[in-house]
Amino acid sequence: LSRPFVALALGGDFMADEVTDLIETDPRRWLMLFLYCMQTLLNQALWLTFAPISFEAGEYYHTNSDWVNSLSMVFMVLYPFGMLLSARQLQIGLRSAIVWGALLNLGACVIRAGSVFCPLPGGAGFAVLLTGQSVAGLAQPLLTNAPARIASDWFPKEERERATTMAAVSLLLGNGVGQAFPPLLISKDETGSITGMGSLLFGELVLVFLSAASILIWFVNEPECPPSHAAAVRRRSSSWSNAGLTPHGRQLSAPFFLDDTAGIPPATGNAASPRPGETPCSRQTTPAASAATEQPPPESLTRIYGQLLCDVGFLPLMLFIGLGLGCINSFLTNLERIVYPVGYSKDVAGLFGAVMLLAGIPSAGFASFLLDRTGAYRIVLKAGAICGLLAATVFFALLRPGQLGWSTVAVGVLGATAIPLFPVAIGTAAEITFPVPEEASTALIMLTGQFFGIGTVFLFSSCLPDETVPPSFSTVWTPMCIACLSTFGLSVCMSQLVNAKYRRRTIEAEEALRVCSR
Repeated sequence: LSRPFVALALGGDFMADEVTDLIETDPRRWLMLFLYCMQTLLNQALWLTFAPISFEAGEYYHTNSDWVNSLSMVFMVLYPFGMLLSARQLQIGLRSAIVWGALLNLGACVIRAGSVFCPLPGGAGFAVLLTGQSVAGLAQPLLTNAPARIASDWFPKEERERATTMAAVSLLLGNGVGQAFPPLLISKDETGSITGMGSLLFGELVLVFLSAASILIWFVNEPECPPSHAAAVRRRSSSWSNAGLTPHGRQLSAPFFLDDTAGIPPATGNAASPRPGETPCSRQTTPAASAATEQPPPESLTRIYGQLLCDVGFLPLMLFIGLGLGCINSFLTNLERIVYPVGYSKDVAGLFGAVMLLAGIPSAGFASFLLDRTGAYRIVLKAGAICGLLAATVFFALLRPGQLGWSTVAVGVLGATAIPLFPVAIGTAAEITFPVPEEASTALIMLTGQFFGIGTVFLFSSCLPDETVPPSFSTVWTPMCIACLSTFGLSVCMSQLVNAKYRRRTIEAEEALRVCSR
């Protein structure tokens, strides 16, 4: 790219000294990623806790399966409101967003656990449970919008896609946990009463509390020095800056639990100790760069999102992965009802959900390895989409009585081909929309997925028999099968239209060349 294009990435006239030359890798990056992944995993588990036990939850709280489905659908409905909260907190800093997400998760678990004390006819217990789910739904965007951001802020170029994949897979692994563990804890006693609901909800409360406490103590906003040239460019860009922040993102008036200096001490190197209020990176900054650290007011969110919505290279990607996310989430939400006509139980539904999501982890890791080595985002994305559609077709063709083993293998292949598409799409979005903030493109992808998810939940539910109808199998080509494959097929068609250029890698190469020439 030309120097003027790099200047555009920097938010103004090109000044070579405005980007620090000091690129360092912080050893704390893996701890930050682990803390983020654990809290995100738990939030996703809260989302789908009741999907594999919808019949039992309806009986326990004296309501029907449609209302039980609303416990997961409320996450989709509230996503736009949580997205606004997420955007504001990410303007303040990464730590602010993650801490608020953890605190909202903790509050949600406290409310949900309180519902077990009033599961009486009339809906009081269910109303309390739905309130807790709504609070967790507001927390979701604060966490799910950050995978590419934490990878960009903390990891060097050669590890960035692996970090993005690990962060994104934690969302999907949380879905697997939410699918697999509730059926193990919920059962009926000899009187026919549902047992284990209290153990399930209080167990989730304890885990979220431990994770939230760890984040409050140890999570740090960003490393002292940028880990890559793209991160260095981003630090000098005004596109996502906030008035009242220091050059390294600290809000001087923030409460103590949002202070980005909280946690373990920063890594030390061979350089001389900085003076108070100074970091090794800030000492490298020239007078021109110091002037640039006087941050302008934050850029309008409307302008940032409008820029993405007008990007013809990003729109097909957003529609592809948004529709695919909606399809997969609705598939997991209705999984117990999907296998019910075949004669399979809730335990099989939990098994299918866990196998599908767990099978996607190694394949997602392999996809991230390919992206780190080759940068072939478009090829991996398009090939994966086609393979996912073929795997979904095979799964529905094998979903019949007496074929539990082959059906399990098929759902594993579906997970291995479809699950990696999510982290690949997030990485691709960050690549083709740079220097627009990574969390902005991720937020629009997730929002599109939630909107499509609402529609596909209703579509899939209308194609499934009621739980009061005895299981009856006649053909694999059910209305649910046709609806799911048609939706997935439309998503695959959108994937073939993704042909945007790789902006971030090009700008990084230009910046690296500039630094080497000095």
